[in-house]
Amino acid sequence: FLDLFGQQPIAIQRVFVTLMDGVVPGLYLSYLLDARARAVAQMNEEPADGNAWLAISRQACEEATGLTEDQQDLSRRKLRQRGFVLERRKSTVEYALQLRAITRALLEQSRLTWGDRLSIAAPPITSGDAGG
Repeated sequence: FLDLFGQQPIAIQRVFVTLMDGVVPGLYLSYLLDARARAVAQMNEEPADGNAWLAISRQACEEATGLTEDQQDLSRRKLRQRGFVLERRKSTVEYALQLRAITRALLEQSRLTWGDRLSIAAPPITSGDAGG
């Protein structure tokens, strides 16, 4: 019966709530990762540098997630502080998620949760390791 409201469900990976210290930035990260996956699927290949630049308007984000402009700004700031996103400004803000940085943070979160029971080695960090 929820179809009557004309809105899609919102999905969020629970681990992103912990990783980003809150539901709002966790939802924003989930939204950007989903948008990136859709963009890469349309390109039919992963970009050579790993940076799939996304041009997402604030209005489109709010329509999809319910996040206000202030909530989006706070979330973007947290993503930048953690090195999870690059931004460039054209006619709108474009984003490139840094998948390696996100993966490393997720692995570290797993280590904190599982301790010695986790035996996955994190990829080494190199000076040229900015890409996603």
